[in-house]
Amino acid sequence: MTRRWLTGVLVVVGLTGIDAAVAEGWPGHQNRATLSVSGAVTAPTTYSAAQLAALPQTTFTVSRRRWRGSSTISETGVSLETLVNDAQPVLPDAKNALLRVTVTVAGDWGRRVTLALGELDPGFGNHPAYLALSRDGRALRAPELVIPGDSDGLRTVPDASAVSVAVQNPALTTPPAGAVRSRTGR
Repeated sequence: MTRRWLTGVLVVVGLTGIDAAVAEGWPGHQNRATLSVSGAVTAPTTYSAAQLAALPQTTFTVSRRRWRGSSTISETGVSLETLVNDAQPVLPDAKNALLRVTVTVAGDWGRRVTLALGELDPGFGNHPAYLALSRDGRALRAPELVIPGDSDGLRTVPDASAVSVAVQNPALTTPPAGAVRSRTGR
């Protein structure tokens, strides 16, 4: 009995040490206190946790399917579209320019998710994404990219630390010789 008790105490002490090491920053673990917005923007910005908390917040619910059923949680955070628009993205002079601008949110340990800016726009794709700062009233240790409409959470990025904006300019392609061109809409 004493050996089991001692093993349990050592496991708890070891896990507490791991939490402390993560909070202080393991190698490869980025500083959780800031979130940068950079890339194809005219006003790159780095936000501290306090600056993110001072921005307009939106409360939303997220439902997730799990193997044992579904769960619904309430989260509060900053609109990703607002952060990108505040950084003044460089829009190309092209039809549907919002679809050519991509927004990549990166988190610790290499997790990345890329969205089209048009997907976030309420007048275009209307699929909002947020950098959640609290879950069910409790503050998160770092911002987390959350897309409320996703039922599986595959595009969630915990510990988000960077937002990068890019402009995609696909090269024009010529159809191969002998290709048939169709005209529709007549």
